[in-house]
Amino acid sequence: MTNNIAQEPQKIYSRLQDEIDRIIDSIKPKGDDELAKLGKGILDEISAFKELKLDKEVALLEKNANWDTFTLAFYGETNAGKSTLIEALRIYFKEATKVQSEQKFKEAQKQKLEVEAKSASLHEEIKKLSDAKSEHVNNLSEIDSKVQALDKDIKDIQDALEGLNTNLVLLTKTKDELNSKIKSTKDKKDSLEKEMQEATKKLDETTLKKTDFEARLQLISRRLEELKNASALVRFFKLFSKLKLSLKKLTLESSLVSLEKLLNKITLKIKLDKSALEAMFTDCENQTKTLKELTDKQDSYETELSNTSSKLKELQEKLSKYDGIRDEETAKLKEYEVRIKEIESNLKESEEKIESFLTVMKEHRDGLIIGDGRSDFTREVSKYEFAYQDKRFAILDVPGIEGNEILVQDAINNAVAQAHAVFYITREPRPPQKGDGKSMGTIEKIKRQLGAQSEVYALYNKPVTSLHALPEHGLINKDEEEGLKDLDSKLGAESELGSKHYRGHKALSARLPFLALGKCFIEGKKDGKDQKKFLSALDSKELLAKSQFLDFASFLTNDLVVNTKEKILLSHLNKAKEVLTSFEKIIECSLKEKVEKYIDINKNSIQTTIRNINTSSNTTEQSIRSDIESKIDEIMQITRKGMYDYIDNNGGKALDNDKFKLELEMRLERVPNLMEGSIGKIIKINIEKLKEKTKKYLEDLGRRLDNTEKAIVSFSVSMDKGIHIEVETPSSFSISSLFSAGGGLVGIGAGIWGAIAIATATGPIGWLILGMAGAVAGIVAGAMGLFSAAMEFFSDSKKKSNQKKKTDKAIHDFHGAIKKSLDSLYKEVSEKLDEGTKAIIDELEGLIKDMDDMKTKLLEAKNNLKLIANEI
Repeated sequence: MTNNIAQEPQKIYSRLQDEIDRIIDSIKPKGDDELAKLGKGILDEISAFKELKLDKEVALLEKNANWDTFTLAFYGETNAGKSTLIEALRIYFKEATKVQSEQKFKEAQKQKLEVEAKSASLHEEIKKLSDAKSEHVNNLSEIDSKVQALDKDIKDIQDALEGLNTNLVLLTKTKDELNSKIKSTKDKKDSLEKEMQEATKKLDETTLKKTDFEARLQLISRRLEELKNASALVRFFKLFSKLKLSLKKLTLESSLVSLEKLLNKITLKIKLDKSALEAMFTDCENQTKTLKELTDKQDSYETELSNTSSKLKELQEKLSKYDGIRDEETAKLKEYEVRIKEIESNLKESEEKIESFLTVMKEHRDGLIIGDGRSDFTREVSKYEFAYQDKRFAILDVPGIEGNEILVQDAINNAVAQAHAVFYITREPRPPQKGDGKSMGTIEKIKRQLGAQSEVYALYNKPVTSLHALPEHGLINKDEEEGLKDLDSKLGAESELGSKHYRGHKALSARLPFLALGKCFIEGKKDGKDQKKFLSALDSKELLAKSQFLDFASFLTNDLVVNTKEKILLSHLNKAKEVLTSFEKIIECSLKEKVEKYIDINKNSIQTTIRNINTSSNTTEQSIRSDIESKIDEIMQITRKGMYDYIDNNGGKALDNDKFKLELEMRLERVPNLMEGSIGKIIKINIEKLKEKTKKYLEDLGRRLDNTEKAIVSFSVSMDKGIHIEVETPSSFSISSLFSAGGGLVGIGAGIWGAIAIATATGPIGWLILGMAGAVAGIVAGAMGLFSAAMEFFSDSKKKSNQKKKTDKAIHDFHGAIKKSLDSLYKEVSEKLDEGTKAIIDELEGLIKDMDDMKTKLLEAKNNLKLIANEI
């Protein structure tokens, strides 16, 4: 691989991937048995680590591989000042995009100043117009006051005129009513005078009439007196005349009374009418006087009305004049307002331009990339390329590692993968904090994220926010220097980054050079204010010197950015080596924590199980032989007893030889049939017992192996890179399944042992039965011997005794023949037991061998990875 890298270094990551795939392929288990599945579980864990960790790392490195430009990553805690330092370096080294930003800032600033000057002129014009407008507003206010006063006066006059008109109307009405009364009074007076004239005339007439009646009455009275004094004869003859005169007198007297009453009435009426007439005269005089007064008052009202109307006209003319002046003032005011509005529109346009220029300035101001104190202000990696003299390099502004890792982790990983050297920037002159066990501390993050870097520096950015904080002699005090030495010791420790990768610390104060070099600040903002504050006490050269910025810039260009091609290659090789090392660790971890531990724990258990199975197999073989012979003895004993009973139960007589011989042959011929089922059953029972024992041995072993396997497989691989993998064994898989009753190793043995049972039909027992059936006649005949004919001469009891002896001999001979015939069966049973046991033991020994093979493969893979890493 090393030769290939030297020839084609940019293919390092693809070749690295090929090597890892080759090594994984070399440790794949062969076959599909249960142990292979166990090996596959380990392989799956390694493959899972490769997929979740290595493949992503290699892909990340390959994606972000930078072979052309030496790249620095400014990495560190949130608000450590990474962006501030980068901004100062951009200004100092005249980084291309910074120069463009400065030009755009200055151009926008110039345009902003021009527009602001124009705006100032417009503001001055607005002020003048506003002053003139105010004067006209005041004039209008005065006119409005005067008009308001005139309106009040006019209203008062109009109210007065209205009152006068009302009074005139009332006065006219009163005059009319008075004239009407005077006329009525005159009419009544004339009517009354006429009535008085008529009454006076009537009075005169009545008085004359009364006088006439009185004269006539006096005449009648005299005549009556004359008659009274006349003679009787005369009185007699004059009686009628007297009566007539008396009647007439009465009439006249009555008329006089009436006339008297009428005269009194007329006189009274005349008197009353005269009084009424006098009153009427008085009323007429009074009314006439009142009328004259009213007429005079009317004349006065009309004069006042005329004068008031004249005054109203004068006021209205004056008001009309003011209205004209107000219209003129209003027209001028509108002219000013239109002009002011035009200028305000221009001002608004200017303000919009100023705001747009200010926006451009803000977008290109110095310090735009610097955070505002909020966590995770920088979320994306920004890259700045520098060209200084003949050197080219780039700086990556990396998000803070103390922020929300979910938001920035990918960005940090990409930046670290691109970088060829890293500056860990901190505001604290002491080692980074460790984690609390629940979450990683800064030092763990540094080790995890920067462990593959070939060059790592710590950069202490001393915070200086005021002139008082500037030390008189040197930037770093003794306490800070001691803390930085401690930081170097911790980061340089082999347990962290190691002295080969960690190159020590640098120190500066980034805020000071930023303020000293900055040219594009927004007026009135904090950066601009701080710059004025510091530059009022020290010039820019003094600030740069005190901040140690120039030393750092010199270190970058003269010491760090040198031999960049070799450094770039070395950086990639280190990253590739780190990937291999992490892979080697996971294999070593699997080897030590799984395979070796598994083998160490279970080898003795497997060997003990093998011994137990061998012992059980031997015991089973002996038990089968013993049980079969006991069964044969039992069958022969039953046969003997049956034959004895047959001999004894023949009605007290001995059996004839032919009948005895036939019965004995029949009974002996049944023996193989009885033996066939019994021997097969004996073998089956003993084989089943062997299977049960073997099953128990294997299940016990299986449980031990299964428990060990579960403990091993569930072991969590936790690398110092922060990768954590747990491979769960499928629920359907168990080591104990290798030794189950229906399959696995027991099944292997049972399959072979089953052949023993089959052999009872077609093997030794089968042909034993056939052979014995054919040999019974010979054995019986041999037992009968030469005594068969002589038997005829013995008594029945003697015959019975003799027949029993012949029975014993035949059974003994037949028993011996059976035992001899069973030797081949015992031999085959022994061979089958050995074969079944050997099959199981071979499997168990194969399990140990497979484990040893797996260990060997993992050792070879680990050694190959170490070899490749050492070559790199």
